[in-house]
Amino acid sequence: MSEIFCYNTDSLTKEKLPPLSEAFSGYLRSLALPAEVRMITEIMLEEVSENIIMHAAPQRSFSFRCELKDDHLGMEFRDNGNEFNPLKDAPVPDIGLSAEERKIGGLGILLVRKFSDSVSYKREGDENILYLIIKIEDDRPLQFD
Repeated sequence: MSEIFCYNTDSLTKEKLPPLSEAFSGYLRSLALPAEVRMITEIMLEEVSENIIMHAAPQRSFSFRCELKDDHLGMEFRDNGNEFNPLKDAPVPDIGLSAEERKIGGLGILLVRKFSDSVSYKREGDENILYLIIKIEDDRPLQFD
């Protein structure tokens, strides 16, 4: 079984996120996935998209694709912004510090790493490509250790 959700735009902006998130949530509900899996994937879409908006050069293309494959969801984010590998280049937050003491940055990719079963990045031509795999499990924990 394979179900696909796709979104493409010539530039990703904050104004485009709510309709994208709403459409994606509807797609996830149509798949009858466990609530925990839906929540995790919605968080991943928001975190990665927000980072692209903040860090990619303005007016850059963006595409998002999510595909249900047997026991997992594959999520692919593409943008043609400045080269940025979040797995290497994002700051590592000190989560031992309070929010007031901690430097800004790095929490989004930390969440992505925590809740994804696999995360990979590659630069292909002028595109950043981030690929996430989230396994579909009924009792998936949502706590952050």
